[in-house]
Amino acid sequence: MLDLAVFIDSGFRNTTIAETNHGKTLRAPDWGTDTEPKVVAFWPSARSCEVVDCEDLANDIGHALNTLKAAGALKQGQPEWYRSLKRYASGANSVNDRGRQVD
Repeated sequence: MLDLAVFIDSGFRNTTIAETNHGKTLRAPDWGTDTEPKVVAFWPSARSCEVVDCEDLANDIGHALNTLKAAGALKQGQPEWYRSLKRYASGANSVNDRGRQVD
């Protein structure tokens, strides 16, 4: 699951405690020293989360979309979820292995 989280406290061994946008409290050991909101990834039953770098996420989405397109997985056209992900990826340096922008 992905969610936006904010720093709320520093816990045991200076591990950041974060609260997600939906009220879930999680340990975030790789939060860093700033207190800016961050995107986090976690299992719904988890007690800790991983901080997600948004630029890396957008680049990964771009690469996945390029792979789908190259594999011919979108023969019936581009569904709304594909168009949405394409928009999200366009904010990053979303290029395929040949240096082409995501279409």
